[in-house]
Amino acid sequence: MCYWRTNISWVILGTLLLHDVLKKLKLRHLQAENTLRGQLCDVNFQGLTEWAAHYIEEHMKVRYSKNSTVLERVWMRSIFDDDVIKFIYLTEKSRKMHIALRAAIEECMIQNLDFDPALEQWYENAKKQGPPASKGNRPVSSDLASHIFRSCIERMKHYTIFKSLRDEKDALHHSLCDIVAIVSNNSYSNIKRTWMTREKDVFPFDLD
Repeated sequence: MCYWRTNISWVILGTLLLHDVLKKLKLRHLQAENTLRGQLCDVNFQGLTEWAAHYIEEHMKVRYSKNSTVLERVWMRSIFDDDVIKFIYLTEKSRKMHIALRAAIEECMIQNLDFDPALEQWYENAKKQGPPASKGNRPVSSDLASHIFRSCIERMKHYTIFKSLRDEKDALHHSLCDIVAIVSNNSYSNIKRTWMTREKDVFPFDLD
C-alpha cells in the first residue's frame, strides 16, 4: 500500500510541476513575442533583410556537440527563441522528442547558455519520469538549415505586412522568401520549396 501511495504522490507532484513549468514558459514566450513585435512591426524591406541575416547567422553559428542530432539542434533553436511552449507537447507523444529536448537542455547547461529556468525544472522532472512510449508519427526528417529558414520566415510573416511568397504585382520581389534567399545566398525557388514543404519539418509550423 505504501508503495502505491508513493507512486501516486510522485505522479501528483510531477503534474503540478509540469503545470508550473508550462505557465512560466508561456510567460517567457509572450515576452519574447512582444519584443519581436516591437522589432519587426514597422521595419522596411531593407531593415527586415538585416534582421533576417542576423537571425540566420546567429542560429547557424551556434556550437553543438559533435554527436548531437539534428533534432537536438532544432530544440536548441527553439530554446534560444523562447518558443519551446509551442512544441513541448510533442515530448509527451514522442520518445525521440523527449530525449532530444533533454539533450538540448544539457547542451545549454554545458555551454552556460541562457535559457528559461523552467526548462531546468522540466529536465529534472523528465529524468525522474523517463521518456514516454511514442504515440505519433513525428519526428519527420529535416535538416537544420531548412528548419532555421522556416523559423525565420514564420517569425517575419507574423509580425510584418510582407507576404511569404512573391506577388505577381510586386516587381521588386519583396517577399519573405526573397529575403531569406538573399541572406542565405540561395535561389528564390529553393527557399520557396523549403517554405512550401514546412509540413515535413520536425516542428509543426503554421500552414495558414
